[in-house]
Amino acid sequence: MVPPKSNRSRVGSVAVAVIAVCVLTPFVTSVLQVGGAWMPVGDTAIIVTRARDVFTRDTPLLGQPSTAGERVGTQVHHPGPLEFWAIAGGQKLVDHPRTGLIVVTAVNAMAAMTVLWWLRRLGGLQVLALASPLVVWLLWSMRGDILVDPLNPFAALVPFTGYVISLVAAASGKRWAPASAVVLGSYAAQAHLTMTGLVGTAAAVTIAWCLGRWLLGRRRPAAACRGARTSPRAPVLVALALLLACWAGPIVEAVMHGGGNVVALASTGAALDTQTLGASGAVDRTVQGLDLRSAWSGRALDTRVLGAPPTRPQQVAVVALWVIGAGAALACRKRTPAVGLAFVISTAVVATGTLLMTRMPDSFFNTIAIGNYVWLRPAAALLWGATLAGLVAAPAPFVRGRVRRLLPLAATGTAAAVALACVVSAPRRPLAQQVEAAYTRALSGQLGARLVPGDSYVMDVARSLTENEVAHGVLHELVRRGFDVRVDGFAESFGEMRSRPAEAGDGTLVIQRGSTRPEPPDPDAILLAEHVPSPRALDERRRAEERLTERITRAGGPTKVVPIPGLVDAAVTSQELARDGYLGLVEVGLVEPEAAAWPETTALLRVRATPVDFVTVHLVAQRRPSPVDVGDRASAGTK
Repeated sequence: MVPPKSNRSRVGSVAVAVIAVCVLTPFVTSVLQVGGAWMPVGDTAIIVTRARDVFTRDTPLLGQPSTAGERVGTQVHHPGPLEFWAIAGGQKLVDHPRTGLIVVTAVNAMAAMTVLWWLRRLGGLQVLALASPLVVWLLWSMRGDILVDPLNPFAALVPFTGYVISLVAAASGKRWAPASAVVLGSYAAQAHLTMTGLVGTAAAVTIAWCLGRWLLGRRRPAAACRGARTSPRAPVLVALALLLACWAGPIVEAVMHGGGNVVALASTGAALDTQTLGASGAVDRTVQGLDLRSAWSGRALDTRVLGAPPTRPQQVAVVALWVIGAGAALACRKRTPAVGLAFVISTAVVATGTLLMTRMPDSFFNTIAIGNYVWLRPAAALLWGATLAGLVAAPAPFVRGRVRRLLPLAATGTAAAVALACVVSAPRRPLAQQVEAAYTRALSGQLGARLVPGDSYVMDVARSLTENEVAHGVLHELVRRGFDVRVDGFAESFGEMRSRPAEAGDGTLVIQRGSTRPEPPDPDAILLAEHVPSPRALDERRRAEERLTERITRAGGPTKVVPIPGLVDAAVTSQELARDGYLGLVEVGLVEPEAAAWPETTALLRVRATPVDFVTVHLVAQRRPSPVDVGDRASAGTK
C-alpha cells in the first residue's frame, strides 16, 4: 500500500531536516571546541585586520600576499578580496575578536547547505540521503580549525565543494545553479591561488561538457527542465551580474595598475623553471591524498605523510579508483549523466592540482605549508563521491522493493553516526595557536589599560616568526579597540594606509618572547605589558626539556629528525633542539614517528600546551631611523 501524498511529504521534510542537522553538526562542534579560547593570531590576524580597511579609501582589491613570487622577486597576491569583504560585513554588525571565525563558519555552512539543496534538486530525496554520509564525513575530516578558521586556504575548501556541485546542477539544467556557482567559485578562487586554477578547470570542463552534448544533438542544458515556462535569460543575467560584482576588486586593480596582479602572476608562473617540487613529488603527494585512509581520516593533512613515497598498494588502489569510477560513469551515462560529469570534473581537478604542485618551489616553507595541500581534501572527496555515486546509480534500475527503500534509510543513519562522532571526538588543535591566543589576550588587556587612545603607535613586525604571531594578534586587538596602531612597511600585508606610520608617532611597540625574561630592546624602553609564567610551569618545562635532551643525546643527537639544510644540522645541540625547535618540527610532521611518540616528547608537548614563555611589550620612543636601520628593515620585509 502506497502512503498518502501528505504523509510522504511529511516524512520527506523530516528526513531533509535530519540530514541538514547532521551536516551542520561539524560546524557547531568545531565552533564550540575552537572558539572558546580562540583569538586571531599570525596570518589570521592579518586577514581580520585587513578586513577593517573595507569601506575606507584603502579598501583591499586583492587577497592576501602570496609567496609564489619570492623566487623571482615579484610581489603577487591571491586573486581577490571576497573573504575580506565578508568578514568586514560581520565586523560592522558585531565587532568582537571572534567575528572572523563566526563569519567564515557561516559562509562554509551556507556552502554546505547549497550542496544539499542541489543534490536534492538533482535526484530527489533518495539521492540526497545516499550522498549525506559522504558530505558529513568530508566535514568530519576537516573538523576543528580547518573547518572554521579564517586562514585563506582553509576558507576556500567548503565553498569549492559547493561550487562543483553547483556546476553539475547547472549542466543538468537547474535554472539558478549558475548563480550559486559564480558566488561560491569566486569566493574559493579569490581566497587561494591553488583554488584559482581548480575553479577555472572545473568551469572549463563543464562548459566543454555542455557544448559537446549540444553539438552531439542532445538537449540543451539550459532547457533540461522540461515544461519550464520561464526563460533562462533571467538566471543568466543574474549570474553575469554576480560575476562582475564578485570580481570588481581585481578588475579595478588591474585597470589602475596596468594589469597589476594578473601580469605579476603570469610572469611568476613563467619564471619557475628550476628548483620546484617536480612531477615525481607532486604525484606522490596526490597519491597519498587520494588513498582511502588519507582521503577520509585526516591523515592527508600531515605533511610528513604526504611527502613519503606511496606504497605499491596505494598506487594500485588509486589506479583502481579511477578505473572503477570511469566504468561506473560510463554505465550510467544515459540515465544519470550528472554522475559522469561529476567524475570528469573531479578527475580534471585532481590532474590540475597535481600539475600546479609540480611548479611549487621546493623551499622549506612551501613544502611544509599545509595550505598548499588542503585542496586534496575536497578533490579526493569529490572523486570518491563521484565513483560511489556511479556504483550506486549503475545497478539502480535492477534494485526493487525493500532494498530500494532501505538504502536511503541506512545512508541517513550513517550520516547521523558520523555527526555523532563529531560531537564525541574533539579535533586536535595546533599547539602554537592555543598558546599564542593566550599571550595575545593577556598582553592586549594590559596594553588597552596603559596606551593613550588619541596617540599613534607603530607595531614592530620586522622580528622573528614566533614573536610576530603574537604581534599580529595584539595589533588587531588594539585596532579593534580603537587605538591607532600601524606598521613600518609591509604594505602588501597591511595595506598602504596602515603601513605608513604617522610622522608624529608616539613610539614603537616591541614584542619579545623567550624561555627567559628578554632584555629591553632599548635602554630607555618602557615596559607596558608582560606575561610571566608561574614558577611551577617554569619548573615543569625545565624538567621536561632536560628529559628530552637526555633522550635525544642517547639517540645520537638530532638524528631522529629529518635533516633540513639550514635548519637542523650538526651544529644544533640536543639542548637547543629540545628547547627551541623540536616541538615545531613535531607539529609539521618532520620528526620520525618513533621520536614523535617518545614519552619525553609527549610530556614536553603537554607542558608547552600552556603558556610557559616570557613575553614582554616595550614602548620605544619614536626616533628617526638611521640608514643602517632602514636597510635592515627593507631586507627583513622581503623575506
